[in-house]
Amino acid sequence: MKMLTTAFAFTTIILAATVFVLSGCTIPAVDSYKENKPKLDIFEYFNGTLEAWGTIHDLSGKLVNTFTASVVGEVKGDVLTLTEHFIFDDGKEEDRIWTITRSDAHHFIGTAHDVVGEAEGEQFGNVVNIKYVLKRKVGKRELEFNMDDWMYLVTDDLLINKTSMRKLGIPVAELTIGFRKISK
Repeated sequence: MKMLTTAFAFTTIILAATVFVLSGCTIPAVDSYKENKPKLDIFEYFNGTLEAWGTIHDLSGKLVNTFTASVVGEVKGDVLTLTEHFIFDDGKEEDRIWTITRSDAHHFIGTAHDVVGEAEGEQFGNVVNIKYVLKRKVGKRELEFNMDDWMYLVTDDLLINKTSMRKLGIPVAELTIGFRKISK
């Protein structure tokens, strides 16, 4: 009987520890930020001219690239057209044009030439989360990566974007981007 009680206690401790560890790994729901200020609406924030700069780190945390970007957004009705021009520290330049369509006050979808299917986004309070699959050329191959963008509005003109880039569920890179709104 004592052995059965010890086994039960051990199992309970293992289960409690597992729940504790896994609860530390969960990502909060976007709507848990609904009371945060200032309020972020990507259609308002990205309407106009912005400048951006950022870093890309590999899985080990090593800096891989830095970049700057110019961003111009234009809203017509429930559609935001966002034109991004990136200049990387190795001299490469890259353009992306997003077409983002509002579904309701908190949800939107987006498309771009290098996005597979549609990006899905939601916004609450000062936070936006966008999930999508991005095609990237790596060497001579084109690979698909799962992207998970988290945007945080710090002030009315400053936004920080943290992106997790995964392949087959394994983290391969982290991107951090700062945006500053220049004009409306």
